[in-house]
Amino acid sequence: MDAPGRWVRGALCLVLACGTSARDPTRLEAAIAADLRARLGVVVVTRCGYEIPMCRAQLADGTQLPIEVTLVDGSYEWRVRGLLVTTGAIERYLAEELGDLGAPQGARCLPQVRAIAPGERLACALDRGGTAFVAVRADGTTTVEVALDPAAAAARAEVLTPARERDLESASRALADRGDEGDDEGDDESDDESDEPR
Repeated sequence: MDAPGRWVRGALCLVLACGTSARDPTRLEAAIAADLRARLGVVVVTRCGYEIPMCRAQLADGTQLPIEVTLVDGSYEWRVRGLLVTTGAIERYLAEELGDLGAPQGARCLPQVRAIAPGERLACALDRGGTAFVAVRADGTTTVEVALDPAAAAARAEVLTPARERDLESASRALADRGDEGDDEGDDESDDESDEPR
């Protein structure tokens, strides 16, 4: 009887120890917040749900960072879901590139820190009204598209739904058809004029 009792007490302690760690995530929240604060240099508040593996870090500007948590060999490991992007380096790069293109101006990519999916496009406002679109790949490399004209930037920034894409294709075809008709009429007139004596 004595041996089973010890085993039960040991099992109960093990269950309570695991339960306490999983149910009281305040140390985990503090650790994640401290680590992000050290890496990003901004104030971070972290909240974990009752059942981990999901936590959420919130920056002072309201930006939310989803945090995935796993239990590995008795300790928690966490990571930001998606790519963690700090936009200061992107803003400096854009300013340099715009200067090289002969259109020197600053760029502002807000919020300063964000979690994005690989391939997601960031829109950075240019000082003179245009927009720079920066796509960040999973390996951290980027592609950049710059629209210096504010009207072109607004058109490029539009979210393209399937319905909107169909509307644009229809409008484009209609314009092309009108252009083709006008070209045919112009060609006929020029042929007639060439037949007349001068």
